Amino acid sequence: MDVFLHYKSNKGNLRDLVDLAEKALEEFPCRILPTFTPWFPSGGDKSLPIKPQKSAPVISVEDQKQIQFYLWCSEPLLSARSDCEFEGLKEFSTADVKQSLSRRRVISEDAASKAHDDIVSGDRRLRRSWSAVTLGSLLSLQIQPFSRQFQKVVERFGLHSLQRAKWIIEEPNCVSSDLEHVWTVLCQATRQSKLPTCNANIQRNLLQIWVFCDVLYSEYVGHFLKRELCLSGQISLAVHRQGTIFNL
Repeated sequence: MDVFLHYKSNKGNLRDLVDLAEKALEEFPCRILPTFTPWFPSGGDKSLPIKPQKSAPVISVEDQKQIQFYLWCSEPLLSARSDCEFEGLKEFSTADVKQSLSRRRVISEDAASKAHDDIVSGDRRLRRSWSAVTLGSLLSLQIQPFSRQFQKVVERFGLHSLQRAKWIIEEPNCVSSDLEHVWTVLCQATRQSKLPTCNANIQRNLLQIWVFCDVLYSEYVGHFLKRELCLSGQISLAVHRQGTIFNL
């Protein structure tokens, strides 16, 4: 252990200070540290702490010859089978693969469309709760400017054009039909990309349908819902943390 003594040159003699520090250190007990011994065995120790209970299996020379004989007997059968399997196969290119994948994709889309139409038109309707717009759909819609009333709402709440909002359709709005029928028609419109940036959710416990869309298309979507779904009364537009901000 090293001891550092700090002193001032004008405060006494250095020798006296050193003697005083040594006398002060005599009160502390001194002990010799034991030699470090690792708990794990060293590399030169041959007696490992963990040994397998049984020794490794040993394959005799006779067993090796028997295995080689079985492999030699099975080689002609494998070669003959492989020749029969690969005989008559033609070469293929990446163009054939792309054509096969595109054909398979078209067939799967047609089958999915037919199955969806059968489910909607039949008596057994699929009681799904979500409907989302198809990915990659091109929307050729001309964005109409906001009405003066809706423009004031956007400016008052400071809404962004890509902020999400939701139209709330309640059961009293479905006078000409029931809520399930309106939900079916809405799913078809969403699937056909008639509603831009929209996904819908039916809340059967609340007897409501929520149609989510961007603020940019919210007024267009609201007029579309009123016209195509034959809704009566007013539908409400709500925004997260703001509540209902507009009625149509």
